[in-house]
Amino acid sequence: MEKERLWLVGVTVFLLSAPSAVWGDELSELKAQIAQIQQENQALRQQVGTLLPRIEALEKPGARAVARGAETAPAQETPREPALERELGPPSFIHVPHLNVRGFADTQFNAKWTDSEQSNTFAEGAVDFYATSEVTDQVSALVEADFNSDTENAVTYRLERALVKYAFSDLLNVTMGRMHVPVGYWWPATHHGNWLQTTINRPDIALSEGENGAFIPVHQIGINLSGVKEFTGVDVAYDAGVFNGRGRTVTEVQHVKDKNDGKAVNLRVSLHPQAIEGLTVGGNVWFDEIPSNPPTAARREAINELILGEYATYFHDKVELIGELLNIYHDDKTSGEEFDTVGLYLQGGYRIEKWMPYYRFDYIDVANSDPFYTTPRNLDRLRHTLGIRWDFLPWNAVKVEYSRLNVDQGDDEQALQANWSFAF
Repeated sequence: MEKERLWLVGVTVFLLSAPSAVWGDELSELKAQIAQIQQENQALRQQVGTLLPRIEALEKPGARAVARGAETAPAQETPREPALERELGPPSFIHVPHLNVRGFADTQFNAKWTDSEQSNTFAEGAVDFYATSEVTDQVSALVEADFNSDTENAVTYRLERALVKYAFSDLLNVTMGRMHVPVGYWWPATHHGNWLQTTINRPDIALSEGENGAFIPVHQIGINLSGVKEFTGVDVAYDAGVFNGRGRTVTEVQHVKDKNDGKAVNLRVSLHPQAIEGLTVGGNVWFDEIPSNPPTAARREAINELILGEYATYFHDKVELIGELLNIYHDDKTSGEEFDTVGLYLQGGYRIEKWMPYYRFDYIDVANSDPFYTTPRNLDRLRHTLGIRWDFLPWNAVKVEYSRLNVDQGDDEQALQANWSFAF
């Protein structure tokens, strides 16, 4: 019994003395590490204290005048230090542009039939790429490229837009380059990318120059001023632009050389009544001189063109309503005759959760013997379209449409289309 007590006392004494004997080295090492961290922290504080005056100097208007687009820098501001100049580069490169790329694509099934023939096919729609960049707080750029296919299954490429925009204020924005000219409502609002529009197809009067049966100028190269001003009870937005204008044919876009000295002029004004949320009414005036096309006997001289457009839209809660009317006047200098083409559409939809049933009525009355509208599809037409859109996932939509087309000459046509469009 006495031996067991002695053994227990010995073990206790050893355990009590172990920390100082065994852990002493580890404690010393931890103290050394803490001392080193404190020294490094002190060094960092000194570096921050040195850099703070330089950072504050950069934030002053004079030091960042070029980057912010200021005209001149105040003379009393602190000049940039040579060392800081080497670290951050010249003032104009302080803001580094960041490129963003988004895309849209769609695939669909088309079934069409007339009294004399019928067809059905799967079809790959257009693939659109939007590249945007905010160069500075006031300057931004956009380039849009479109990959599509023609009726012979050949892949086509088209530069849709390439522009730079200077946003000086809400009242004044200056856009230069190749753009969607603001004639009417549809193109300035929807652009390319099937997912962006409620329906599968565009209104007949709003077809692009590259589509068979087009009527209006869509893509133009020039300069456009735009802005918005708030008044008592109404917000007023405007577009005022000068462009190369129409080419010799409906499909020609004068993106390099203007075929005549005259320039097209466009003015569009829209009103947003503050008392009726979601309502917009507007109109535009387009004037151009279409160049002559001597190889065609009926086009030896130019054609004066005047387009008057009116539109109204209402987007509020679950309701979508769009109505647009365009009058296209041609004064043909070859024959001395005048021609008046009228196109309109009315579209309405109502959202029920992820579903949007819609209807559109299209009508076009083409002036007889107009020398500019000569393709087989430039015919009088009346179309009814009934469809539904299902946004089953974010950035993904399925649309199904049935349409019936009545034309003045030729067979009437019925069509059933299903489209899957998405953004990426």
